[in-house]
Amino acid sequence: LHNLAITGNAGRGIALTNATGTTTIIRDVNTGLGYPNPNGLGNNAGGGILVSTGAAGIGNLQLTNVFMNSNPQGTQPFGISLTANNGNLATTMNNVHADGNGTGMILTETNRTLTASMTNVSASGNANDGLDITGTGGAVNVAVSGSYFNNNTNGSGIAYSQTGGTGTLDINVSQLNGNGLDGLNLFATAGAVTNVSVVNSQLSTNGRDGIHNVLSGGASQTLLVDPSVITQNGRDGYFYDLSGGSSSNQTFLNNNMSSNTRSAFYGLMDNSTAVLNITNVTATNSGQNAFLLDANNNSVFTSTIQNSNFSTSGANGFLTALHNSSSATFNMTGVASNGNIQNGLAFLADNSTYTLTALSSTFNNSVTNNGIIGTAQNGATANLPLANGSSVSGHAM
Repeated sequence: LHNLAITGNAGRGIALTNATGTTTIIRDVNTGLGYPNPNGLGNNAGGGILVSTGAAGIGNLQLTNVFMNSNPQGTQPFGISLTANNGNLATTMNNVHADGNGTGMILTETNRTLTASMTNVSASGNANDGLDITGTGGAVNVAVSGSYFNNNTNGSGIAYSQTGGTGTLDINVSQLNGNGLDGLNLFATAGAVTNVSVVNSQLSTNGRDGIHNVLSGGASQTLLVDPSVITQNGRDGYFYDLSGGSSSNQTFLNNNMSSNTRSAFYGLMDNSTAVLNITNVTATNSGQNAFLLDANNNSVFTSTIQNSNFSTSGANGFLTALHNSSSATFNMTGVASNGNIQNGLAFLADNSTYTLTALSSTFNNSVTNNGIIGTAQNGATANLPLANGSSVSGHAM
């Protein structure tokens, strides 16, 4: 299918259901070549392009130079929708645009394998999510490069949900800015195993969080963010909520995470395990706490933080609350948490264990309170060795 004008239909623009094939090509759709369509509008009332798989699946669905935009916003309920339901599906997208729809692009699998390679893709200005990925019981493998998921009014730039099964999402050199909800929204449950990487990308000025990450039901995850800009979001730069035996291994390298309205890092844990490693990150000028952790019910948290700045926040540089046999271990080297309005570092350990090792780190010049202040109660343990050039002004225990 190529060199097509597909606009203004009462149903869908293209609908291939129960489709199979080794190679399927859709290219040069609504490009305006030979006919006037300068904005690449589809405006098909039933949706733009819909493909679902038959039992034999689709080995290579190629979408190239495809425009399925909508104006006014939402006239077309979706731009592109690809579903691996009866068979596996692999797709390659290059120069594909789905702007101004209800949802820009939808990728879905149910107990199948869905593979997508997306380059120079745009899913911006939609009413809901730009790119919505849903995996259920199968395997998701999505790679995004040089693409744009901005200014989606009521949703996120990219939303990825995995229930059971496995998934990999790689985002490289892309923009997820100015969305009504989150830049990147992640959810995994029912024992799902996921790997997510965000590299050289921007996730700023979103209405809620730059990255919003929720794991439950024994899900496990590896997350890498390096080096990206996650600033000026309406709530947090990075928000995570882990529960129900879930676990996450999180690494942030060389990121700018300053000037978020609430926190650069905001974590909630309930009966879960997390490793959070932070290196060369700027997390200054948070509206409240630059780093917040609230861990409950046998949660285990471990963090190594190096050469990073958590200064000049509206409340605390670091605030940790531990309850009901939880533990948090911080190993800090070259960390600055200075000039915060309340404390450089504050903690509460309630029947829990808090450990801080700080080397060549500073917790100075808090405006109203202390460099470090903490409370250990109800059989809690607190260990705070400070050494090798660390300094604290207004140290209170």
